[in-house]
Amino acid sequence: MRSIAVFGIVALVAAVGFSMVSCRGRSGNAAGAGAESGGTLTVTGLSAHNGRYAKFGYSISQRNINGSPEDFYDSPGLLINNGRVVLPMWEHDVSTTQSTLEGWQRYTGNDTIPGGELIAIFDSDDVWKGTVAFVRLPTFTFSHGSATVVAE
Repeated sequence: MRSIAVFGIVALVAAVGFSMVSCRGRSGNAAGAGAESGGTLTVTGLSAHNGRYAKFGYSISQRNINGSPEDFYDSPGLLINNGRVVLPMWEHDVSTTQSTLEGWQRYTGNDTIPGGELIAIFDSDDVWKGTVAFVRLPTFTFSHGSATVVAE
């Protein structure tokens, strides 16, 4: 009887653990954003691309600001759902480290991104399979790492 109870507890712990891991999905709702605090970029006006995946990246001087904690092509896109995608924003200062695996931190800045920057749209979360479209963004400003913008 005691071994059955122990087995039940182990099974319950494993089920909870696996469900937490599976919540780190690639949906456009920042489910996999991680425990670190930081901002998000919410892009709306993407209804024509529902079911596809989006990526955003921008370089300011020696800093890269991305919707993932890796180089643009080394991480998956996030799902566009209900005409919007929410990208957890990350920053990498290339003047302090050249490694694409080190130096990333959640973005909390207040930078203005000039109009004409693009969000890349993909048919799959595997960005190596090719870009389907580019959608132009108007000028927008991050506040404490977050911004909401309507695609043009």
